[in-house]
Amino acid sequence: YNQAIELVRASSLYTVHTPVPAGHDYFDEGLLVNIWADIRLKWVSVGMI
Repeated sequence: YNQAIELVRASSLYTVHTPVPAGHDYFDEGLLVNIWADIRLKWVSVGMI
């Protein structure tokens, strides 16, 4: 896991492409927790990414 985090951090750049509210999707935390649980990632681990 830690190696994967470092690889992603070293090779990714996050940008906000649309700085207006209409350009952003918002999702309920419960939905995301369920999705990540399906692939056996803990929500705390996802937050560290």
